[in-house]
Amino acid sequence: MRAFIRDSGGIARQWKRFFDRDSGGVARAIRRAFLRDSGGVARLIYQAINLQNTSFTKITIGGGTATCTANIDASTVFGSGETTYTWNPSGSTNYEVEASLASGTMPTGTLNTWLSVGTTRSWSISASGGGSTSCSLTMQIRDATTLQIVATATFSLDAESVIN
Repeated sequence: MRAFIRDSGGIARQWKRFFDRDSGGVARAIRRAFLRDSGGVARLIYQAINLQNTSFTKITIGGGTATCTANIDASTVFGSGETTYTWNPSGSTNYEVEASLASGTMPTGTLNTWLSVGTTRSWSISASGGGSTSCSLTMQIRDATTLQIVATATFSLDAESVIN
């Protein structure tokens, strides 16, 4: 669902990001907005998507294989087994993700293709025998219905195998 608001000139503008002032007068980003329908039911009409630039690092001591993984599902971004943050508070699966290689080593995982977030999506790089590798991925999230891109961020992956 897309929401619109009229500007001071009467032109309808798509509602992408908006703010309100708290009791202290500080502008705060509004994360979710609801509107009551004719039956009195509150309907979600706006929700902020929070995709952040994120770095993932995996270091293995002893010369084994270090695998660094970035994961995204319907609500969270996480890497190497740790939850990093919630990007989509509702957990709606009506979004798709696309990863493209910006620089570095080609990771495992699907690139340059829109994929549903209804299934966990992963991109990994590995290093072994005292080596290291890295890559930078441009991640985009879009609404699967409207195909509008709602967020873009850079994910950096670094893997290092240290021989002691």
